[in-house]
Amino acid sequence: MEVTMKPVVPNATAIMPMSDEEFHERLTKLKELPAVLGDLYKRRVGASSEDPLAVAIMMEHYEDQIALLDQIRFGGAVLDVPARRAAEQCFMDLPPSVRQRYAQNNGLKAEATASEVIEYLESKRSMYGGALTEKGRQVRDSRSSDLRSSFGEMPEYFNDITFVERSRYVEQFLPFFALMESNRPSEEEMEELMSLLVADGNNNIFAPSSKPETVVGGYYIRGTNKFESSKEGTAAEANAKMMNGLRELIAKSPKLAGKLRVFYIWDPAIPTEEAIEMGDFRDAVLAVLRVDPDRFYPTATPINKAAVSLSGLIALAAFAAQLSVQIGSTGAGGTEPWQIPQTDAAAFFESMGPIVLASLAIQLAHEAGHRVVALRDKFDVGVPNLIPSYQLGLTGTITPLKSPPPTLKSMFDFALAGPLTGYLLSMGMFLYGLTLTMSMDVVQVSSSLPPVPVELLRTSALGGGIIESFMGSGVLDGMADSSLRLHPLAIAGFAGLMSNALALLPMGQTDGGRLSLTMFGRKGTVLIKFATTVVLLLAGLFGLDESRILLLYAVYVSLCQGELETPAQDEVTELDVGRGVLGILSALFVVGTLLPRL
Repeated sequence: MEVTMKPVVPNATAIMPMSDEEFHERLTKLKELPAVLGDLYKRRVGASSEDPLAVAIMMEHYEDQIALLDQIRFGGAVLDVPARRAAEQCFMDLPPSVRQRYAQNNGLKAEATASEVIEYLESKRSMYGGALTEKGRQVRDSRSSDLRSSFGEMPEYFNDITFVERSRYVEQFLPFFALMESNRPSEEEMEELMSLLVADGNNNIFAPSSKPETVVGGYYIRGTNKFESSKEGTAAEANAKMMNGLRELIAKSPKLAGKLRVFYIWDPAIPTEEAIEMGDFRDAVLAVLRVDPDRFYPTATPINKAAVSLSGLIALAAFAAQLSVQIGSTGAGGTEPWQIPQTDAAAFFESMGPIVLASLAIQLAHEAGHRVVALRDKFDVGVPNLIPSYQLGLTGTITPLKSPPPTLKSMFDFALAGPLTGYLLSMGMFLYGLTLTMSMDVVQVSSSLPPVPVELLRTSALGGGIIESFMGSGVLDGMADSSLRLHPLAIAGFAGLMSNALALLPMGQTDGGRLSLTMFGRKGTVLIKFATTVVLLLAGLFGLDESRILLLYAVYVSLCQGELETPAQDEVTELDVGRGVLGILSALFVVGTLLPRL
C-alpha cells in the first residue's frame, strides 16, 4: 500500500525575487574574487563552472526552494496529485536559468518540463532513502555531493571585502597560492601556530601584531622579526635566522610538522593611503600555507613529460640529419627541393652523431648547474623537459621546482647556474669547432662538413661576429639561401649559445623569469615579461626574426610557462650587489646573442 505525503511546497511564492540592487551588488562583489574562488563559488551553489555568475547567484538565492524539490527524491513517500501539482509549480516558480541548471544537474536536458523533472525525482526516491538534513537534504546530485564533502560550506570570509581585495593581488602576483584554497590550513592549525609564536622561549623569533588574516590559499600573519629588532647583524642575517627558527618551530610540533609551510613575502596588495602617508610603501608578512607539492608545484604527468622530451630528441635528430644529409653529395640526387641528394653514409653519421651528442652534453651541463645549487641549498627540483625546436633542434630544457628555494639569492643562483654552465660549454665547443673548421682544406670541408644556412647564422650578432672573426669579414653576407660549412661541434656550440640565451629571457617560469623575479620583484617582473613578449612578437611579425626562433619561443612560453615562478621562502631579503652585476651581464649576453646580425 502506497503512502501519500503532504504537498512539498506550502507556499510556492515564499521566496521573493531578488531586487535588482541586491543582485548587482552581489554580482559586483563576486566579480572581484580571484578566478579560482569564483569557480569554487559556482560549484558550491550547484552551478557549472561555465555558467555566468548571474546563474550562480540565482541558484544560491533559491537554495531553499531547490532544497524542497530535493525532498522528493530523499523522501520515502509517493506524491499524490495535489502534491505533484505543488511540486511542479515549485519548479516553475524558479527563474528559467535556475530551472535549466537544476534539470542539467539531475542529468536531464535543460529544456526539460516540470512534469519530467518531478517524474525523474520520484524515480530516484528509492535510491536515496528517507532521512533529511536541516535544509531538505542539500545534496543536489552526486557531483555536488563530492564537492561539498571536499570543500564544505563556504567560509564566512568569502563575503569579506578585505579578503577579496587581498586575494585579488595574491592571485595576480602569487598565482599558485590560489591553487591551495581548497586545502588551506585549518583554524586549529593556525591557533596552534599562533600559540607557539607567543609561547615562552619562542617569542624571540617572530612577534605577531594581529590575528591571522585570510587570503586565498592560506593566511597572512603580520608582525615583527625579533632578530631584526635586536639590531644584531644585517637584515639578511636577521631574516635568515627568523626563517630557520620558524622552520624548526613547525618541525618540532607534532600537530604542524609536515603540514604547514611559511613564506616571508612582500604583501602584493597596493598600500593604503595611511601607509603611504607614513612612508611605509611595502609591508612584509608571513604567508602560511599547507604543504601540498602536487598543488603548489603542479607538473605535467610522466607520460606528457616523456612525450615532450621524446619530441625534443626527435627534433634534435631531425635538425642534425637535415644538415648532415648534404655532406659529400655526389650530385646524383634529384634537383627538386624534396629530393634528397645521395650522401656518403659514413660522413652522414660522422656529422650527425657529434651534433646530437654535443647538443645533449650542453643541455646536461645546463641541468648540472641547476642541480648543484639545488643540492647546496637543499630544495627539490623535478625532472627536466627537453623542449623541441625545428630551427635549433632543442630550444632548451625546463627544470621545474618541487619545493621552494630558501631565499631569493638561492633562486638567483639556481636560475643563473644552468644557463651559465651551458653557455661556457657552448662557447668552448663553438670556438673549438671553428678552429677545426679553419684547419681543414677545401676538399675536407666540402666532403665532411655539413652546410648551415646563413640565415640561421645571422640570427645571432655574437655568434655571427665570432664566425666572421675566424673566417673573414663578409662571409655571412651572401644570399639568404646560401650556406656555410661548419664543424659539427661549431654547429652544436652555436645552437647551445642560442638556447641558453633564450632560457635567460625574462618570461614566466624560465630561468630568465626567475632572475627577473629576484631582481625586480613580482610587480616589476609582470611588466618586464609583458614588454619582452611584445618585443619578441613584433620582431617575428615584422622581419627582424627571419628564422622565427624568437616568435615561436615567445608563443611557447606564453602558452606553457607563462605564470610567475612560485616564491622563495624568503622573498623580502634582497640580492647583493655582486648578483645584481651578474644579472646585468647576463642581460647583455642575451641581447648580444639574440640580436640578429644585420
